[in-house]
Amino acid sequence: MIPRMLAMFFALLLVFPACDDTSGPKKPVSEQCVRDVLNLRGWLKELTEKTYESPVSVRSSISLLVANIENADRPTSSRPLIEIGKKKIWVENHLARPVQLKDLLEKTATQAKNLSRGDSKKKLPCLLLAIDRDAPWSRVVRVHDVAAQTGFSQLAILYTPYGQKTTARPGPSNIDVELDTIHKMSDPVEKVTRLAKLIRRVCADCPELDSVFKSLSVTNPEAKARVIVRFLPDALSECGCAVDLPSLRAILWTMLEHTSMIAALFEISESPLAKEKVIRQPLDTPWHEVNVYIRSLVRPGMPRRVRFAAP
Repeated sequence: MIPRMLAMFFALLLVFPACDDTSGPKKPVSEQCVRDVLNLRGWLKELTEKTYESPVSVRSSISLLVANIENADRPTSSRPLIEIGKKKIWVENHLARPVQLKDLLEKTATQAKNLSRGDSKKKLPCLLLAIDRDAPWSRVVRVHDVAAQTGFSQLAILYTPYGQKTTARPGPSNIDVELDTIHKMSDPVEKVTRLAKLIRRVCADCPELDSVFKSLSVTNPEAKARVIVRFLPDALSECGCAVDLPSLRAILWTMLEHTSMIAALFEISESPLAKEKVIRQPLDTPWHEVNVYIRSLVRPGMPRRVRFAAP
């Protein structure tokens, strides 16, 4: 799933002048180009195929997860975070004993309301949940119930690829130094602007690639990687591979290898919701036995109404 910064980048692709028009005779496809396209297709599949689970170790992975959460409508730091471990729960980095959980969440809700500057109608922010794969279902249900009682109406469960599978950086390429410079930039707007300009330069002789990148600006975040895998190799073939392939791979690796974090969004309530999905599990069921199914309930941009419950 592509982080918030790259979503800005795709929007900027619509601002800069487009590459040459795709009208006119197509460039011939050489045997080498056919092989290059086939290799790229396999490499993209390896790069984007990841099996998502919750973090294996909550306390060691959470800073990375929060830094990459997507589609935040406000700074991530303003979204309260609960970490559910195998034996312990943390609320905003404070260890919460069972009797303290409700008090800590009420305090968090009060702080969130204060940030709304007196707007009593404004909903509480989405509550972020990072759940250890071995955490028991009983803790998940407890957090769900207390969050709903406290007034939180949305939960975002954070996921990362199990085992932190990564694909080695391709290379070398003519733009490696420039990509490293962009990666080190602290200003996100400057970063995405430079990356968009770099894409334009690399695809200057392949307008078909430009069309694929432009289409990503209006694609649901969770579908962007699938669009690249499905359409980019064909676009490369249509222009006869008229692009510096090592540079293209370097850009794709930069875009896709760092988009491993996703958030599954759910709507909750203390009282039953219309068309809600009630999920019941034995209280000692470990999270990793149910989390893949729960994530599958979510559709991009549409929070699923759920209730986590005991049998």
